[in-house]
Amino acid sequence: MRALVILLASLLCAIAVSSIEPKTPPYKRVVPIGTAIARDGALCIDFVGSMTSGNFFEGLESTDTDAGRRFYSGNREITEFPDELTVEIKARVVDCSVSRPQPVNDETARKLASVINFKVEWKKGVQQQPVEGFSLQISPPEPAPMSELAPAPDVWTYMITVKSKNVPITDHLIVSINSGNGKLLTRLSVRL
Repeated sequence: MRALVILLASLLCAIAVSSIEPKTPPYKRVVPIGTAIARDGALCIDFVGSMTSGNFFEGLESTDTDAGRRFYSGNREITEFPDELTVEIKARVVDCSVSRPQPVNDETARKLASVINFKVEWKKGVQQQPVEGFSLQISPPEPAPMSELAPAPDVWTYMITVKSKNVPITDHLIVSINSGNGKLLTRLSVRL
């Protein structure tokens, strides 16, 4: 009898726990959107992306429900992105033909990094739609200080300003990164 009571109590606890809607940890001011490596011959480009919009994402929480994912800032439900997002992508070029990739800071690397271009899209379900009116600002690397161990890699910064007014916060942002000749190098994607 005692074993039956324990079994029933365990079952009731499991049912109660499973009915609680899982909540993600709150977002920070800057949301990581991923990393990727693209290869072009003996050179590789490491990409690291993030997204921000003032303090919009700070403390934003999401909950998965039967009706889909819901977002909250405090007690207020958030259904759309802010009017504008800033996507920052940092890139560095390395020689990946060796066993330990080494930074490449020569003219070939600069030429490769300076002609990268981007395609930005919103994805809802399986439908993708190009972002209308995004802008790009490229910041070439500043001279890096020399380290005693190895030269520091040049880091390129690409700032993409994305118009996002009236875009549902459940849509995905897809950033395709292309070479100067239009070849797809890689994609970064964020789904909150």
